[in-house]
Amino acid sequence: MGHWTSTSPTRGRLRFGRRAWMWSVPLLLFVIPAVFLGLSDELPVILGWAFAATLSWHAICVRHCIEIDRNTGRLTHSLSSLYPIARLDVPLDEISGFCITKTAFERHRYSLMLMMSDGQRVCLFRKGRKTRVEKYGKQLAEFCQRPFREEISTS
Repeated sequence: MGHWTSTSPTRGRLRFGRRAWMWSVPLLLFVIPAVFLGLSDELPVILGWAFAATLSWHAICVRHCIEIDRNTGRLTHSLSSLYPIARLDVPLDEISGFCITKTAFERHRYSLMLMMSDGQRVCLFRKGRKTRVEKYGKQLAEFCQRPFREEISTS
């Protein structure tokens, strides 16, 4: 789920994954008791425990957000967890608009695309329900003062 916050008339943030920590709870129910009860010294058991522990920490610490700062004229899209995973920094002058498109090979999933003035498209959010992706796109477009449109064919 995403959450839009506008800290001032020139700064806004769209955060995703605030509930990702819930994915870590089942893993932690396996990881924590395994430490206190002792692990087998077999390699598959140790690797399974390490994988579950790493995945649970990543789910707890995940941060995915889109920040807009009109003072500096930048849109920053970042994804991080225990370490930075990806970051995109785009000048607002190069953004021509936002659109939603149908996700390939999935019937009821949509993507939010950032359209650049040179024709390039960058995916900001994928595999969401149409109403949610449309809501995010309209919020970003309104705050950036850029157009928003749907590019979904009905055939």
